[in-house]
Amino acid sequence: MDALAERVSRSQRTLIISHIQPDGDAVGSVLGLYLGLTQLGRECQAVLADGVPEAFRFLTGSNTVSSTLAGHYEDGGNNTDIDLCIVVDAGDADRTGFPNQVRTWGRAGKLAVIDHHPKGDLAKLAAASYLDETASSTSELVYRLLSRLGVKFTPSLSTILLTGIYTDTGSFQHANTSPEVLYIASELMRRGARLQQISQEISRSKSIAGLKLLGVALERLRLTSQYRCAISLITHQDQRLCQADSQDMEGISSELSRLPGARFSLLLVEQADGTVRGSLRTSPGEKVRVSPLARLLSGGGHPRAAGFTLPGQLTQNKQGRWKVENSKKS
Repeated sequence: MDALAERVSRSQRTLIISHIQPDGDAVGSVLGLYLGLTQLGRECQAVLADGVPEAFRFLTGSNTVSSTLAGHYEDGGNNTDIDLCIVVDAGDADRTGFPNQVRTWGRAGKLAVIDHHPKGDLAKLAAASYLDETASSTSELVYRLLSRLGVKFTPSLSTILLTGIYTDTGSFQHANTSPEVLYIASELMRRGARLQQISQEISRSKSIAGLKLLGVALERLRLTSQYRCAISLITHQDQRLCQADSQDMEGISSELSRLPGARFSLLLVEQADGTVRGSLRTSPGEKVRVSPLARLLSGGGHPRAAGFTLPGQLTQNKQGRWKVENSKKS
């Protein structure tokens, strides 16, 4: 943290980005860092390649987040006016949506990473990194960094960071809800964070398409007897019929993990590009680590939430059993 805090203190023009298909922690850590550094007089641009999901647009500053690189940020680091690119909650360049630019900034010594996931390729490129896999969320790490920098935690900033913590701890139900997390949450609430608003906005943010997809997933839901895995799937045709996009998938795998008796969940989602994306979530109160399974399938993530992508499509046989099938293997 000391090395990163020093680097941030010397930066006057900072770009802050996170991963594609952003969740609450990605939005919270990007917006929190943006508001904090702006308060310190830094010139900042906050960018999310897929934009801010509807569920988090109640947060202050969400309208300032761009989906494209602009001005002196767009040339991938060749402009000498660029001081620092900070990637939060994303360990791999490909996950940012701007892999070429991020790698260029890394080679120029202008890249920093803040993350609570296992190390990815960006950690090797970064001039400064603040990595802690024991943290509940990247928003927790941003809170620690901003505290070190002497930022004033306004009600708006506190609400943003609490949103990231709240979502990545599963509303404080997951095993990563440590005493330290609850202490930080209480400090943020003491500074005006609006927990009730966070809960209401997120719980009421489901679109009609998202609710229809959840219904499809629940209709196909089954619990495996051997591993107590709550498993379901959504085909590309399901998404077309529901008129859904990627944001409408948000939260479905977590809902499946709440099935009584389940230790973890697996949601398989067929993509338009001929792949199947798998999302793994540990059930509340369980100590199952799902990241090793994701890594076996060439994916990754952290112990309680991980994912992978397989080539192929979802097919169903005459007996009604589903499988991921491609031309080489199933």
